[in-house]
Amino acid sequence: MRKVMTVLVLASAVSLIGCNKNKRPAAKTPQPAPSSDTYGGGTTPTPVPPPVVYEPPPPAPAPAPEPVAVPSSGARTYTVKKGDTLSKIAREQLGGINQLGPLIRANPGINKDVIKPGQVINLP
Repeated sequence: MRKVMTVLVLASAVSLIGCNKNKRPAAKTPQPAPSSDTYGGGTTPTPVPPPVVYEPPPPAPAPAPEPVAVPSSGARTYTVKKGDTLSKIAREQLGGINQLGPLIRANPGINKDVIKPGQVINLP
């Protein structure tokens, strides 16, 4: 019986000690900052920064015009149609895919990856 009482006393003491650990300290209430309107005028007012003026960014430059293939005298040209690629034009107009290199060299300044319908290209 004495052991049971000792255990109960120790258990209640531990629970009381544990309860105090979970308590939070009281929150401090913030104190208002002193203002320049207080009696005595001991502080000077904070200067107000000038307003920020928004300046829009300059307009974007106009895109560069597409390079125009100028055929040399007596050279043939081809007007690109929807669905055309330089490989397809080389096969159909020049007789084979092996003519793709000369086709690209005949059109300096052309983007070989992007051709548009209506674009005129030189055929070698």
